[in-house]
Amino acid sequence: MTTEIMFFNRDKFVNVTHYPKRVTIPSKVPITGPFRDQGGGLRWETMRDVSGTTFYMEVIFFDESNYYGTLKVKDQPSFEYTSRYKDCLWDSYTDHYFIDQGVFLVPKSMVTELTY
Repeated sequence: MTTEIMFFNRDKFVNVTHYPKRVTIPSKVPITGPFRDQGGGLRWETMRDVSGTTFYMEVIFFDESNYYGTLKVKDQPSFEYTSRYKDCLWDSYTDHYFIDQGVFLVPKSMVTELTY
């Protein structure tokens, strides 16, 4: 016998029994969250990585369309600047943003490699 865990979200029940603990986020997928710029300021924005970096997210919550969680770099290609600035989202080949603070969100439909 399995137990279903449900919670009421707005106007319907959502089953939270089976959700991924980790998801992989390919490059160019829009990621929204508190990006830290080179000067240390936090910016809440939606950005896409252009460098070919693959991310993973430790999922802490989800809703109908998004996963929410902490973001880490899974695989970052090597080019001139990545050796100096690791674990960043590159929105151009010269502008990077650190992903070390806060909770990010990513569309469910655009993630791969769900780990339960």
